[in-house]
Amino acid sequence: MTTLATHPEHTGRHDLPLSGLDLPLYRLYLMRAGYLLMGVGIAVVKWPQIVSHGDDWPLFEGVVACILTAMSLLAFLGLRYPVRLLPLLLFGAMLASNQMLSKAIGKPTNATEPE
Repeated sequence: MTTLATHPEHTGRHDLPLSGLDLPLYRLYLMRAGYLLMGVGIAVVKWPQIVSHGDDWPLFEGVVACILTAMSLLAFLGLRYPVRLLPLLLFGAMLASNQMLSKAIGKPTNATEPE
């Protein structure tokens, strides 16, 4: 008689990523909150642009909008699999911090040039 074993310890498969990692429940919920914030934030801003875009979009604006829309869809998938999509969450945090830093630094001005 054959039995169906689905747990990695029973099947002998230990090649699954993070199979022995036990995270506290509050960390999983914090990661899910991050995915939700990133997914909803991008969806509110970029999905209307994708749905009702005009024909006169510059190439790079369209590429950025499509990539960010795909990233928001993956963020919603991260609600289901928070640990497996952790690199996406870190990438989103890196993008956000990079944008905030570039806005804070701003464009350098030359005080000697007349306006």
